[in-house]
Amino acid sequence: MQAFLFPLPGLILNPMSKLTLNIFEPRYLEMIDKAVKDDIPLAISPSFEKGEDNAVAIEHESTPFVYKYCGFGKVQILGTTPENTKLILVEGEGKALITNVSSAHSFNEVDLACVTQETELSESSTFIYRRIRDLTREKLSERLKNESEVTSLMGHIKDPQSLVSFYSDHILEDFEHRLEVFASNNLEEKIALLGRYRIFH
Repeated sequence: MQAFLFPLPGLILNPMSKLTLNIFEPRYLEMIDKAVKDDIPLAISPSFEKGEDNAVAIEHESTPFVYKYCGFGKVQILGTTPENTKLILVEGEGKALITNVSSAHSFNEVDLACVTQETELSESSTFIYRRIRDLTREKLSERLKNESEVTSLMGHIKDPQSLVSFYSDHILEDFEHRLEVFASNNLEEKIALLGRYRIFH
């Protein structure tokens, strides 16, 4: 599968999560327009200044490496300002390995190999799952101060996969922890990692 690559320092697109971005750089405005026009997914991968074991080199002047795995999803333009910046929504559809990078345009195109996710949750993980769900509600209550908003938001987090994505995106503060959760392809392992990280809250 082909996709356009958007390298972002410190940001991860988990499957089933939603990411809202404000696009202003000309090459990325061009990329977004082409992605929407040609129905090409957007691949989002954390970017780095220096190469690491799990890094892939790309054409980019400030962060010339990205993590070899990315989240990908469909792009929706929510609005355009008079200054021609665009507010977009990317809905995470899956995870993939970057197998090839091309810089024929002013931005990077990538070939992706989709990664299968193990999504079954055994009874032995149910307690940790429920505890993380309770903790998510607690954290939302602290931040939102409006119980009806908390209840509404929790109503959209209906299954373990959604909870893992939401918790990783909005509760976990440490980027290395978020990356470790994203790196796993097993839901039970992700839940176990989140359970272990609770001591940092």
